Amino acid sequence: MKKNEVRPFRSALREMVRELGMLSRKSSGTELSPLQSHILIELNSKPSGATELATKLCVEKASMSRTLRTLIEAGYLLREYDGQDGRASTFRLSDSGKQRLLYLEENADRFTEEALASSSDQEVQEFLKTIMQFSGSLRNARRQREAGMTLRPIEPRDNAAIAEIIRNSFRENKIDHLEGVSLHDPELDHLSEAYNKPEARYWVVESMGKIVGGGVSLRWLVKMAFAKCRSFFSAVM
Repeated sequence: MKKNEVRPFRSALREMVRELGMLSRKSSGTELSPLQSHILIELNSKPSGATELATKLCVEKASMSRTLRTLIEAGYLLREYDGQDGRASTFRLSDSGKQRLLYLEENADRFTEEALASSSDQEVQEFLKTIMQFSGSLRNARRQREAGMTLRPIEPRDNAAIAEIIRNSFRENKIDHLEGVSLHDPELDHLSEAYNKPEARYWVVESMGKIVGGGVSLRWLVKMAFAKCRSFFSAVM
């Protein structure tokens, strides 16, 4: 994505968040906040501890603990203490919590159906696929940030480092003696030039300012695989 496309993209996401009612308690049809609603949804799947919920919902544990206390006080959750570790506890929905969640889910279902009413079945499936893909991208970006890692296109200044990483990988796996592998490719020292195309990108992984790995883009891998399959079928037909 180009830098001048980032702001409009973020603006569209903010608009979607607002329309989903994530900034208002009233949109769910209950007094629950978005975080409280998500907690009920997760606990409906299985009882969990505060740390597990905080990790799952991408919030700080302190914020999770406060929200859990509020839900317990409202009568929506039950807390079960660990018999061996008094500090550990598991939370699950109370009967009142199950009823509140049922109302919330039905209200959200109606709203979603209304929003998608003018879309065809194919468009709905495309929406779902795109949302799932973007959610995965967000998850990967978050994990990279938490690990202090950055994924970016290769630059000329990365050539020497990534070439050395590739050569070391061959040596460590004791396959550096094989012929016809990329270890002996003269372009190995100039990957930024070899992959300087939109359809052929090479990505590097950087951690704490140091290159730690790299690889070609998924789009390029798929294209290469398709080309090989097409060549194979052309040869046998």
